[in-house]
Amino acid sequence: MAKITIGKVVVVIMSCLLWSAEINATSSSPAASWRFHVPGIDIGATFNTRSPFQVEYLLDTNTTLTWSASNGCHIYNKSAPLTQIQCREAGVHTISLQEKNGVSMETSQTIMVVDDPMCYSWYLATVGSSQSVSISTEPESYTWRLWIVDPQYADNREVNLTAILPSQHSADLTSQFIAKRQDPVMDIMPVVMGQKLTVVSKTSHPNLGYWDVTADLKFQDSYQMAVNIQGKPHIAVGNCFIKNTDILISRPKFMLSEVQSTDWTQLRGTNSSPVIVQDACATNVAALLTRDGVYITQDSFVTTHPLWIEKSLVQGLSDPVVGDIAFSEYHLFVLTGSKIFVRNTTAEEFILIEELPASGIIGLRGRQTYLTACTRQVHPAVVAWSNNTVYGITISGDISFPQVSRHPLPDLMSRMDFSPGNSSLSIEDVAYTVFPSDIGVTVKLDDANHSVSIVMTLNLESNTWNYLPFHAISSEGFNLLFIAGVSQSLIFWDSRNIYYSLHSGAEIGVISVDQCSSHLSACLNQMKPYNK
Repeated sequence: MAKITIGKVVVVIMSCLLWSAEINATSSSPAASWRFHVPGIDIGATFNTRSPFQVEYLLDTNTTLTWSASNGCHIYNKSAPLTQIQCREAGVHTISLQEKNGVSMETSQTIMVVDDPMCYSWYLATVGSSQSVSISTEPESYTWRLWIVDPQYADNREVNLTAILPSQHSADLTSQFIAKRQDPVMDIMPVVMGQKLTVVSKTSHPNLGYWDVTADLKFQDSYQMAVNIQGKPHIAVGNCFIKNTDILISRPKFMLSEVQSTDWTQLRGTNSSPVIVQDACATNVAALLTRDGVYITQDSFVTTHPLWIEKSLVQGLSDPVVGDIAFSEYHLFVLTGSKIFVRNTTAEEFILIEELPASGIIGLRGRQTYLTACTRQVHPAVVAWSNNTVYGITISGDISFPQVSRHPLPDLMSRMDFSPGNSSLSIEDVAYTVFPSDIGVTVKLDDANHSVSIVMTLNLESNTWNYLPFHAISSEGFNLLFIAGVSQSLIFWDSRNIYYSLHSGAEIGVISVDQCSSHLSACLNQMKPYNK
């Protein structure tokens, strides 16, 4: 499972379709940056001679701006922070900006503009399917509408991937291609062994501007299938051709309802920054925690559904706020009010895990890699923790009978020369390592004279704790993430520094966000070897 805190350190990004091109570049001004954006739904969009692009200058202070560009480019608004530019000539172009705020400064960026004849893309809309939330190796029937879209003239529904009928421009364009005997071919890009796509029927509708396609899809224990669509490469309309288009077909993992009865209440996140938690078993599935609600996506955020819980389960809570959320192969776990609730994929009802303490649970985490998260032989599926104890949660069969293992912290005070009577310790974060039975734990120790954070590993099978050979200091606590690979490598961070450890502490270092962006070596002494 991957977790992203929006506005803080971004650790991993969902695998989803990017329908625009964005470039961020740093300006000569210390607090400014450039943003280029090619509008439309063109996958892997580039700067081209057909389409205008947006350029934005992000600046914290008020200043007077003046845009200019090399010959062959037209600027729609030369004084706005966000403007549109169109370059009718292919080649390398320079976009310049003069800013005036007491002192005049000029900065510029160069871009490559191409004359690309592959102007159009294929658009696929699902209008019916026999899919269910139960994993099956049997083929599932899908009905699609398929048409051709010009990204420059796509309507909002096509841009947002929610259209089930073509826009008028797309319908007219597709009708012209049908008249020229264009014939799309669909095939899968094998991501999972055994996946199969069989087209059962394909019917063109020249007057409506699309094809109806019926196909049988065999997902083979997966929630996504990559489909490649291509047509006859020599057919053009308006001197433009259709590029081969790759599309991800997603199937749902959880049964979700848009609206529940009055016996249910919608869960919401904390008032801090929004958080995204991704399902390692189904990369198209993720949870978004915001102050307005908790939302589940099952198609890489093309659509979202609110997450509900029965009021009777949380009636003792003044506000059912979700502090953490975790996915396993067949279950969804939520932490609210220091209690953990779980549901499976086919039923929306949550069940309280009564085997955990009635209070004191402060965190919840799932596995982050497919090989460990989606193998039934690897236990536990998720871990929870209090200030001084880690709990492993395993559900092997009936959801009503989870197994919980208890792993209290070892004696850290004497090992770190802290006075037991005047000191405290607390678990800051927990993360699964690259090894199936191990987790990493950051622990903060405080007394009147010291405040340090250390990183430990715990083998959940043998209940064995190990110390990694370093510690660090932070006033706000650390987040922890292990890097998938053969070595025991990790990063942990706060708002100022990103620490790293390679090969179980054989190499250590720190990247400072504030002072050390250009002089990393000056900061390496901030991370101390642990030699107690």
